[in-house]
Amino acid sequence: MKFFLMFATLIVVCNSVSLPVEEKLDNCKLCKFIFKKINNAIADGLGVDKIVDTLKIECKIFFMYRPKWEKKCYAFVNNVVKPQLEGFMGHIAPPKRTCRFLGYC
Repeated sequence: MKFFLMFATLIVVCNSVSLPVEEKLDNCKLCKFIFKKINNAIADGLGVDKIVDTLKIECKIFFMYRPKWEKKCYAFVNNVVKPQLEGFMGHIAPPKRTCRFLGYC
């Protein structure tokens, strides 16, 4: 009887404990994250090279414990943002609209 009570208690306790689930990231969220940072940098008057350097630091800090997403972030900055950043200078648009235009959302 004691075994049954202990076993039942163990099952109840185990079922009530929930493990934290890592937030699922996707390309749309990554794009919006990056372009929010770009808008802030443009508003602060940073130049193209400084913005790219700042974004790479943001990738390192924000995705420190998610190496897969850190690499995706670097690739996004180098392959998508960097070549097109000159065209974005002086134009602040909502990140969601920009990412939708680029095909990420």
